[in-house]
Amino acid sequence: MIQRYEEIIEADGDVIVREHKYGRYVLFTDHEAEVKRLRGALRRFLAAYKPCTHETVHRGGAIWTICEDCGKQWADDEGGFKPYVEPEWISEARKLVRQ
Repeated sequence: MIQRYEEIIEADGDVIVREHKYGRYVLFTDHEAEVKRLRGALRRFLAAYKPCTHETVHRGGAIWTICEDCGKQWADDEGGFKPYVEPEWISEARKLVRQ
């Protein structure tokens, strides 16, 4: 005997939301709709992602460099101050959003 564990609870154009015994999931009948949704989510994430670039620093004692914006500290005997470098995955995400 086959039991049906899922049912369609919403259908709006290209998007179908289904209820399954393990929870809800979304199906896309059009891959372009999925790509648009993911790009939009990525665009919103990048807009909210504001890392500290450590532009304003001061010396704190003999060996410390301290960022005035976020409070991060670097010790000279542990490599010293390292300026901000954008992570590769953020750069790749920005390229994807621009496409």
